[in-house]
Amino acid sequence: MKRVYSLLFIWVLCVSCDYSFDLNDPDVREFVFRLKNGTYECYITSSSGERLGLQMPVFQMKDIPDLLKYAADTTHIENFPINPSSRISGSHLEDETYILGECLLWVVEGIRLNKVYPSQQPILTEATPSGTQTLIGAEVLEVCSLYTQWWENNQHGDWPDIDPLEGSSYSWL
Repeated sequence: MKRVYSLLFIWVLCVSCDYSFDLNDPDVREFVFRLKNGTYECYITSSSGERLGLQMPVFQMKDIPDLLKYAADTTHIENFPINPSSRISGSHLEDETYILGECLLWVVEGIRLNKVYPSQQPILTEATPSGTQTLIGAEVLEVCSLYTQWWENNQHGDWPDIDPLEGSSYSWL
């Protein structure tokens, strides 16, 4: 646990990023563009300059509509900011790819829960009779629809307390 706190402290202090991208007031369109073309390079770095992982921008409620707009994109991307504890625990595979829309829905889930990282990784699972499986693009689109409906129905009310996945067979890894 001490190692986790030490790494988190280092991450907070040492972030390198292209200064044209504001981590504290990110532009969703620019974030998506950079993720898709592999140029999102806002890294958490150690005091020696070693890249430890990508830094998650600070998204807010105002960003949810734009995040949902892009969440229907099932493009596979190679890099995305993941929960630092998944790197430490070894649950992250270095050659893993992600579905962009799934990642953006994970960001929305983080905003809903008021957490930077709502779970270990931006990966949805579905409970099936034969076990739990990760999703493919078509299923991510179904989840995108659930989140879009949740937002349309609750954006002016108690949206953080309503789980878009409640009653479905989907959950976050």
